[in-house]
Amino acid sequence: MMNIQCLSMGILISASCQVSAQQVHQSTDWSTARLGPTINTEYAERYSMISPDGLILYFASDRPDGLGEFDDEGRKPWDIYVAWRESIEEPFGAAVTLGPTINSPYRDHSTAFSEDGHWMYFASDRPSGCGGYDLFVSYREDVKDHFGWELPEHLGCTVNTPGDEVCPYFTVDERSGKPLLYLVRNETAGVRSADIYVSEVDETTRELGRPTPMIELNSSAHDAHFEPTHGFIMSTREGGYGGLDLWRTNLLPGADEWSQPTNLGPSINTEHEEGLPSSTTNQQLFFPSNRPGGYGSFDIYVANPAGH
Repeated sequence: MMNIQCLSMGILISASCQVSAQQVHQSTDWSTARLGPTINTEYAERYSMISPDGLILYFASDRPDGLGEFDDEGRKPWDIYVAWRESIEEPFGAAVTLGPTINSPYRDHSTAFSEDGHWMYFASDRPSGCGGYDLFVSYREDVKDHFGWELPEHLGCTVNTPGDEVCPYFTVDERSGKPLLYLVRNETAGVRSADIYVSEVDETTRELGRPTPMIELNSSAHDAHFEPTHGFIMSTREGGYGGLDLWRTNLLPGADEWSQPTNLGPSINTEHEEGLPSSTTNQQLFFPSNRPGGYGSFDIYVANPAGH
């Protein structure tokens, strides 16, 4: 199976805290720093998703306290962790696993959250799905309870396929007011050939419609995540610096189409892998990378635009 990159949480993605796609980061210069040892370890930390206020971080790791069996390299399958802090000036506290209610002995990662903070979507390759990685959803009654998630439900084979569905992102469309779930679908296991899709979410039943491809954003390369709130894309498309790079797009004025993505440049991207981007309302960008100088194979970094 291919290893694909790609989300108290409070109100995580809401119409009130969305940044218009026309207001994405304009600077090409960023100051980038690696998060400290309460988050990063000698193992791999990936699939990060930051809350809009910058206080709560979900991510996945293959560290040894996870569920499942060790592989030949002494690593566990991906488990989902959460860490939080009281203010953006403070470091994150020690990350804590979400435990066996959410995590399984298989690979679980890439969280996304509803606008009211009650629903968490994530990807898993646990059995009894439609094949490969599938998307699941969990509910919590108390949006301030980091560990109040209920047993997850499979989203069914209208959304999921025999291929891989990963890296969801939930948002409320500013133009129509409709809740949408963006996701990535990879039809061929072991081959980097993912495309970005979008599914409309029923506001009453929470059921998802059949996903449709984002034709204007997909390329012939591996388009592995789309964060429409700030216009970020993760892709191996031509014109990058090597491997997965981070790109951005704008919603074209007066149109229902997105602009051609542009690369975020060398202050973010390297010849190595830059992964699942997520951003805050004060324009901090969180992403994992396996660039040299980290604690482990992948670490999570935070970047501030120039002048921030």
